[in-house]
Amino acid sequence: MAIALRFDPAMLVDVVKDADNHLALLRVTPGKPFVYYSGSAWNLGNGGFRRRAD
Repeated sequence: MAIALRFDPAMLVDVVKDADNHLALLRVTPGKPFVYYSGSAWNLGNGGFRRRAD
């Protein structure tokens, strides 16, 4: 499995781990839209990724 998160790097405060996750801590401005994109992949899905290069 793979998961990606795309955001403005200037917003990144820290990356921390808990027992099961890596958490990206971002600084946002109240009242200003927060835009991010996320995606995921699973090598067993329909038409999924079969190789790391994919």
